[in-house]
Amino acid sequence: MRTRAEAFLKAMRAGGSSEELLDIIRVNLEAMGIVFDKDRWAMASMEERAAIIRVALKTVLESNDR
Repeated sequence: MRTRAEAFLKAMRAGGSSEELLDIIRVNLEAMGIVFDKDRWAMASMEERAAIIRVALKTVLESNDR
């Protein structure tokens, strides 16, 4: 997990695009067991991808609270 976090921080510091950063977040969430619809992700706009990530993060946080 540390390597993924480091990749995310490196991309942010290097001025990584929003698309790259959302992909890094998605990969991290997939590693935590969240399943994404690959076709929907590929067709989604940046706003839609951000919304998908928000829902996934909310799901993870709620499951951790239990």
